[in-house]
Amino acid sequence: MSVEIIEKKVASIPLLEFVAQEGIDQARPLVVFYHGWTSCREECAAAGFELAKQGYRVLIPDCLHHGLRRQEDLPFDNQEFIETILANVKEFPLLVAAYRDQNLIKDDYVAVAGISMGGITSCMLLSQNFGIKSAAVLMGSPQLLKLARHLIRMNQDDSQLNAETLLHDENRLLKALGLYQEFFALDLSLHKDNLKDMPLYFWHGCKDHFVEYNLTEEFIKMNVKKPFANYLYFDPQVGKAHQVDYKEVYKAAIFLGQAYLYKDDKKEIWTHTVDLIRQRYQFIDFQSEEG
Repeated sequence: MSVEIIEKKVASIPLLEFVAQEGIDQARPLVVFYHGWTSCREECAAAGFELAKQGYRVLIPDCLHHGLRRQEDLPFDNQEFIETILANVKEFPLLVAAYRDQNLIKDDYVAVAGISMGGITSCMLLSQNFGIKSAAVLMGSPQLLKLARHLIRMNQDDSQLNAETLLHDENRLLKALGLYQEFFALDLSLHKDNLKDMPLYFWHGCKDHFVEYNLTEEFIKMNVKKPFANYLYFDPQVGKAHQVDYKEVYKAAIFLGQAYLYKDDKKEIWTHTVDLIRQRYQFIDFQSEEG
């Protein structure tokens, strides 16, 4: 399958669109894929290609402060991180609306996915649902407030690690920006009922201490047997830190492809996902926990 790459701006947001050349102007299921911190749209080209091969029209935007939206004299810090992920959430419906207005979204099927910061963004979007039908989260966290506290701790010197300092820094960071309530509203762990039997795939390296693996594992173990999580899948990778290999991108693309194909018979999604991946990676050992 030949994939076309189109560079464009949608709602003033620079992005790359990946779509199969056959029927390029025809309606297709839509997926928005978000890159990680300090990355850019081009660095996620593998995801664009693999998702397009699954039949999706793929949008990979440059996030605020990244890629073509980067200002060289603007230092990266916690404030910028918060501004970026909140901008992603506000811009997502604009992207979807632009393609819906052109009747380019087949079956009104919209998915979301991302790596690291993009995975966090995906979880934030899922907390509000936005009509999303399926999602794949690579190395992201569904527990936003706990992750924020973890990142604040990471940025402190050992001599500053005490409860009073941590509380002060967290309140200063969030309240000074006027963002505390926005954060609270976008924490997926507090709004998990919005998932409503959504096909949702998590991949996370077990040695990831940046976007803390334990927070993802905790979320899965707490919710995997609940009624809303019938199609929640978790693929932990032993020995991996904060990095995503091409194989994991491919696996996520296969999952989202099957999520669309079997949208009316969701029980078949995981079986076909595993079969297709094992055809390519014959000795892969899934350690998935299924809902």
